[in-house]
Amino acid sequence: MSKDVAKRAAANAAVGLVEDGMTVGLGTGSTATMFLDALAEQVKQHKLREVTCVATSELVAARAISMGLKIVDLKDQIDLAVDGADEVALPDLRLIKGLGGALVREKIVAQAARRFVIIVDSEKLVDRLGIRVPLPVEIIAFGAEWTYQRILALGVEARFRSASQGGKVISDNGNPIVDCCIGPACDAAEMGRRIRAMTGVIETGYFDTDVERVIVGDDTGNVRQLVAPENEDGVRGC
Repeated sequence: MSKDVAKRAAANAAVGLVEDGMTVGLGTGSTATMFLDALAEQVKQHKLREVTCVATSELVAARAISMGLKIVDLKDQIDLAVDGADEVALPDLRLIKGLGGALVREKIVAQAARRFVIIVDSEKLVDRLGIRVPLPVEIIAFGAEWTYQRILALGVEARFRSASQGGKVISDNGNPIVDCCIGPACDAAEMGRRIRAMTGVIETGYFDTDVERVIVGDDTGNVRQLVAPENEDGVRGC
């Protein structure tokens, strides 16, 4: 319950960033779903008008439509994307995402957004990526076993993600996902680059997309907002 309080607090704070007429990217995952629910409630109460949304998964799209939100295809730059994360590394706000299986669409939406905001509970904050969660990798279905063996050859422990009913988890794009346990001793950015460079790999869950802010909720319902330090060029981001 304390996690739900923290997640809901972060989600509610993020809804305050939405303005009339915006196109909003909807993330996938439990915290992002709380944002979706809070946004739908604002629209239902007519506190927000003319909000359109781009969903990062078929499940999120269906939920949004059922709650009265308008879903559109991604064709142009969007105003704001709000999503959760599986790990957020301090202080630079680098991310691992994709345990919900939507990492490719999440990354596309994040890169298409003028503003990219992450909402998490405080347990998602880490000093180094890969401490608690694996690095998800979506690979093309054709030759998947071959690509998987090449990932293993990098020296990482990896496995196809299994569905609860048996078989492999298949993304909305029709591809399997491999979870790579990189561990705290491995540099997630470097491993992400090496894996992503392989033919057959579509994308990894390492996110270096600029994050405007990370909204962190705690179990008392309070929130704090983290902003990445400026890089050498004076541009805020990761």
